[in-house]
Amino acid sequence: MLDPLLPLAPVLDPILDPLTIRATRAVQRVLRGPPFRAEHARSRERALAEVLERYRPEAEPLGPGVRARDRAAILHFESIVERAILDLRGHAERQAAVTRFERAAHAIDRVVYKNTPEWLDDPSFDVRLRVRSLDRLDRMNEGIGAYDAFFAAIEPAIERARAAGVERPTVVDLASGHAMFAVALALRFGGREGRVRVIATDLAPEYLEIGRAHARKLALRDDAISFVKQDALDLSNLGAVDVVTCTQTIHHFPPGMVSRLFAEASTVARHGAVLVDGERNPFAVVLITGIAAALGRGSVPFLHDAFVSMRRMYTEQELALLAELAPRKEGEPRRTIERGWLSPGHIFVRSVS
Repeated sequence: MLDPLLPLAPVLDPILDPLTIRATRAVQRVLRGPPFRAEHARSRERALAEVLERYRPEAEPLGPGVRARDRAAILHFESIVERAILDLRGHAERQAAVTRFERAAHAIDRVVYKNTPEWLDDPSFDVRLRVRSLDRLDRMNEGIGAYDAFFAAIEPAIERARAAGVERPTVVDLASGHAMFAVALALRFGGREGRVRVIATDLAPEYLEIGRAHARKLALRDDAISFVKQDALDLSNLGAVDVVTCTQTIHHFPPGMVSRLFAEASTVARHGAVLVDGERNPFAVVLITGIAAALGRGSVPFLHDAFVSMRRMYTEQELALLAELAPRKEGEPRRTIERGWLSPGHIFVRSVS
């Protein structure tokens, strides 16, 4: 039995979820972010500068071929990006660590990182357990305040569009999954009032149907949010839109694909592309696994995927590396990139058009 209490969920969830969420927020108020993160980030920043200097001259000439979707160029580019990220995580960061703490932090991170597939990545995974895991993920996002972090990263791009005279910015959300965040995005930025239009996209129509049903329950009109099957790595059919986002799914993509996704999104987004995800951190792995155990209440798939996803996530500097190496078309200028960390434990990169 992978989820023995699933039949009791309609009874237990309304009672136990609010208690778990309140307890989670109380813990967050005490911690206020992962301990020692800032200290560890110093060595990562030094390593990032070195790795960019080494790999940018090798990756940049491939940009036009990659953007033209030349298969050989894509494979070559992705191999360079893979080497660059491995160098940043390994040799470069180890060499950049100058204090005993920085060396210890690097050694611990090498133990924490592991790129293991999640059960939700398996198309044959049981539908009932898949929906249950997604529902539990929503509750965890509510508990840790993840959506607030996503809003904070995305809002500057939407405000840039409005400052440029766009009365109703169009926001495309890539790899939306069951689109709960896309629905929350539409509500947060005025979809009901006609102040924003959100397009939730994913390759799995069955996921988008969950989001569509949720939007109808909340009386969100079709002109406020729509649901479209879309390949996140080929946005050439979109035309120009105002903002492109991708949240909480970046760790599902290998490094070269993240870099290509950021390039595609930055090209079609007139006022900014925003990638947001959690950050790999040993303290976060323990905390999130504990929250997942409390919210999952015996759901082995949800606990497994929460633990696995935290171990395979990127750090701020790793995500910055992928954004900086993102391929450019012939004559396309180098992008201005904003990045940072957001409480409770999220990172973002944002292009500035």
